[in-house]
Amino acid sequence: MMKPQAHELAEALTVNATVRILNIESNNLDPSGIKRIAEALQANRNSALEQFRFSNQRGVHDFGRPCEQALAALVEKNTQLVKLGFTCSDNHLRMTIDKAVLRNND
Repeated sequence: MMKPQAHELAEALTVNATVRILNIESNNLDPSGIKRIAEALQANRNSALEQFRFSNQRGVHDFGRPCEQALAALVEKNTQLVKLGFTCSDNHLRMTIDKAVLRNND
């Protein structure tokens, strides 16, 4: 999957209510595409997503604070999301995400 497809996927996820596991690891997506997907999932009240994995994007070693903030907001709002597969570089946001995932697992 290339960078433009991330925005197309995000648009589809704003209305999708059936996908439970989204694994888009080892693609060529940039942080803005991942951020857009997180925002789309957060906007979808009917999302059934339980796992979102997107690590190992080519050329991306750090998703950056804006992307990580969007992911933290997603996990806090979507209480069905129990697995977020990526490495968070911001300590505060990592703790926020970990606490939300732990709460969602209970």
